Amino acid sequence: MSPLRERKCDATLLLATWNIRDFDSNKFGYGPRRKESFYYIAEMISCFDLVAVQEINRDLRPWEKVMAILGREWDYIATDTTEGSGGNGERMVFVYNKEKVWFRKIAGEIVLPEGQQIVAKSKKKRTDEGDPDEVEEKQLQFARSPFLVAFQSGWFRFSLCTAHLYYGAASGPALERRIAEIQKLVEFFAERQDDASKQEKDRHGVVENYIILGDFNVVSPEHKTMAALKSNGFEVPDAIDGDKVRQLGDHFYDQIAVRVNDARFKVLGGGILHMYEDVFTDDDLALYADVIPAVDPEKDTAFKANTPEGIYRKWRTWQMSDHHPLWIEVATDYSDHYLSEIVGEPVPTP
Repeated sequence: MSPLRERKCDATLLLATWNIRDFDSNKFGYGPRRKESFYYIAEMISCFDLVAVQEINRDLRPWEKVMAILGREWDYIATDTTEGSGGNGERMVFVYNKEKVWFRKIAGEIVLPEGQQIVAKSKKKRTDEGDPDEVEEKQLQFARSPFLVAFQSGWFRFSLCTAHLYYGAASGPALERRIAEIQKLVEFFAERQDDASKQEKDRHGVVENYIILGDFNVVSPEHKTMAALKSNGFEVPDAIDGDKVRQLGDHFYDQIAVRVNDARFKVLGGGILHMYEDVFTDDDLALYADVIPAVDPEKDTAFKANTPEGIYRKWRTWQMSDHHPLWIEVATDYSDHYLSEIVGEPVPTP
């Protein structure tokens, strides 16, 4: 983690997304998070300046423990939980360092207007035995409402939208719904940004910048889920695109995509914080042998771990997460551009 901390400075924003697995209900039976885990989670978050966090449960008392460890220079903004089975009783949270980031007093959940909703197909029950299957179409909102907040860091003004999109299944109508959710989200912001006549512009005539980040359940860089994310003018920064920062076995669910019209915008780097290189390492199994479950509580036999090593690796994902923080570093000091405009000299190239 120390190389990442060394990147922190006044001229950049370290922006991250992190799905903290089922924080913190213990509804899957792997045992509550240990006291040390709250400190480790706070330590991970403090490596950055602004983090979009998914899978925070309705009860915010465990989250308040993390905030108390982070200290008074940190604050957060949380959603309500989305009702219904798809919502899963989860909140999404933006947690940020007030010394680097400030809230621009705009926040809201994304609700699709009529006619632009997600079309989901499902099989309708047969009325009589022998009748052919019928396909039923429904017009739906997002399973978990994406959450947008307007922030500023340094000179950079932007709206940040975090999402934890529908997963469903790996094929069929459920996968089509997942793709449709991603597609509708990027279309929503592309249309909003392109309709410049209704946008508030800054002194450079630049409309609002949009960054979407979170758990999009992207299957792979070549999959239709990624093609949907990269459509309508959205781009995944080159520093984290494809498998550049992924290790063997890492999934591609978590992503950051930008649609920024400001020519001064520049991504200086990015990566994934592989936390099990620092905490709950493979070599630490003996330290936790007396607290990990003797038998994997997993109900699905296809995913049940049968060795102490397998159970430990699974257990630690409920102490930290089965997702690793994904991050980018964004330049936020535009003072050279400002001074160049005043003196009438060419604006420096980013």
